[in-house]
Amino acid sequence: LFFQKELKEYEHRLPLSSITHFSIDGDVLITHIHWGGKYYPVPYESGLIGEGLAPGKSLMIFGMPEKKGKRFHINILKKNGDIALHFNPRFDEKAVVRNSLISNEWGNEEREGKMPFEKAVGFDLEIKNEEYAFQVRTTLM
Repeated sequence: LFFQKELKEYEHRLPLSSITHFSIDGDVLITHIHWGGKYYPVPYESGLIGEGLAPGKSLMIFGMPEKKGKRFHINILKKNGDIALHFNPRFDEKAVVRNSLISNEWGNEEREGKMPFEKAVGFDLEIKNEEYAFQVRTTLM
């Protein structure tokens, strides 16, 4: 993920309803394309298709903390309800808490690191499953 900066607004010259395709060409390597803009209800829960979050796979989340919000969390769950990763930015504590819930027992909280999130500022979040750890990266927009 890279720091995102607005380059320039470009006013529409065609009706948006007439746009049906896009293309990319030239000297560029494309690693990810996301086409969307849908707003998801919170709380939101979804299954992971195929192999799930197998080693080497990533989950990308694009969001924005609410202006008056105190905290939010993202859970990576097993079928039995265990939480493999509880990722919990807490504005009221200026911390990002990470933990696991296994057989209804919470592990030891991890709080090291800075609080990278800001209220009412959009973010990209990548949770990548490496062989021995979850690697979490974020970019504020």
